[in-house]
Amino acid sequence: MGNFAGDFGESGFQTEFQDGYLYEQYWGGQTDQVGHFLTAVGGGYGVGKGALPEDITLGAFIGHEKTGDQNLLEQLSAASDADFGLFHQAVNADAAGDYELRDRYLMTILGPGSLADRKGNSLEDLRLTVRGWRFGQMIANGDIETRDEAADWLKENVAK
Repeated sequence: MGNFAGDFGESGFQTEFQDGYLYEQYWGGQTDQVGHFLTAVGGGYGVGKGALPEDITLGAFIGHEKTGDQNLLEQLSAASDADFGLFHQAVNADAAGDYELRDRYLMTILGPGSLADRKGNSLEDLRLTVRGWRFGQMIANGDIETRDEAADWLKENVAK
């Protein structure tokens, strides 16, 4: 999916989810926000339906943002129980519209460090993971049932 979704970059996403400026300034290459979002949607949906284990799914998402493109075992070991709690708190804050609180939780997950040394690990990515997770969970739980409801949610929550 990376090559296909990478062709779309961050097209159509609200500014708070775009990290292309970091690739330009620090990392080189191009952003893959469309693929990132779709992966988070799939994870939230799969966990919501009981088809994926939450600890491994969230561990991979969180661990990736903490360590970058390491192997899965390194990602999973980087994600702590405290990180899982912070992620769920960020999801709740996002759903309540408290984006400042959401970002505080997410920055705690990311931890300190120079952006130049963290290729592909950004607050924007974690924000997008939260929104994708929520969207997938809402579909799995039946809170979004129709294409029109999905389109309206996407327009309101991620699209520019």
